Amino acid sequence: MKPILDACCGGKMFYFDKNDPRVLFQDIREVKTTLCDGRKFEVKPDVQADFTSMPYPDNHFRMVVFGPPHLLRNVGKSKMADMYGSLHERANRHAEKQKQEVHDNEPHTLDPATPYGKPVCTEVPKMNDKEFDEIIQLAIQTYGKEAQTRMLFEEMAELQNAICKLSRGRATVGDVCEEIADVMIMCFQMAQIYGVTRVEQLATFKMRRLADRLGYNIKAPASVKDGVFHGEDELLRSLSTKEGGAK
Repeated sequence: MKPILDACCGGKMFYFDKNDPRVLFQDIREVKTTLCDGRKFEVKPDVQADFTSMPYPDNHFRMVVFGPPHLLRNVGKSKMADMYGSLHERANRHAEKQKQEVHDNEPHTLDPATPYGKPVCTEVPKMNDKEFDEIIQLAIQTYGKEAQTRMLFEEMAELQNAICKLSRGRATVGDVCEEIADVMIMCFQMAQIYGVTRVEQLATFKMRRLADRLGYNIKAPASVKDGVFHGEDELLRSLSTKEGGAK
């Protein structure tokens, strides 16, 4: 593997050695021409590819040289267009590609394909509440509170990464759903560690508060004492001072 990538090598004018064995030369063009001053000029990359869609995995190179074309209107037959390329056609292609990516990544209701092939049943068998709680507690006992807290950070970062990649067309909706599931599992463990009852009370209260802000009518207020609804500040103080405890 060559340790250096030049993503827009052009005529390799950057280099003393235009065949440096350490460098993988890439460009979207292949050109062989005579410039207006009579000099021979050639763009001959090792890999012909667009720098907005490169065919390499992440963390593949130790260094990347990146000097993309920066002139928009040098179109037609000119020395500058021959030597440096033009953003004019590239910009149009990139705009079309972005439109296609937006279309491809629109939210939909179709479930992503399972990574292990065709499922043997129409849905994943659901576990009961007792089994769920026991597995959550066993995970905490096995790996420890500190380790699982660090794992939550890792899973949140992976979810953020998946969402960012989806916006660039480098991930699928299924990838994001998988990371959401991982984060939810870790949040269930955090609730078990810090107090399930308190978390449930606060979650219920915040959902009711959201419903109120959205104008969604619910059957009963979040907290009723002697027939009187208590304000959110009082209720939050009350909930934050109560001991949580696991189910």
